[in-house]
Amino acid sequence: MILPSITPTTHSLSLSLYSQALTKGKILQANGRFIPAGGFSSRKEALGKRFTEGEYLKNPNQSPLDMFSDPSNMNGMMDGMMKTFAAIIPQSIIFAWVSYFFTGFVLSMSISLLVFSLLIHP
Repeated sequence: MILPSITPTTHSLSLSLYSQALTKGKILQANGRFIPAGGFSSRKEALGKRFTEGEYLKNPNQSPLDMFSDPSNMNGMMDGMMKTFAAIIPQSIIFAWVSYFFTGFVLSMSISLLVFSLLIHP
């Protein structure tokens, strides 16, 4: 079975800087309690200043809602959908297999319990 795949795309330098800045922000937020308060506040202010100036954004004048109209973002969404669809097919096959083989077991157990209860309590 051949799974669908998308060819890898190249990213611009501004997009790489933006993702690295987001990662730095997450690391600073997660580990901020382990560094001195002065160091944390200075790093937070410097990172916040760069974000508000638009230094890390690939297009600082772009509205956040324009992200959905950008065709280059569709590859990421379609990739996620294809991976989900590729995972649904094996799960459906396993579900059908279990359903086929265990239907008779449940039916026979319920009938045998019914017969057993009728034999004990006539």
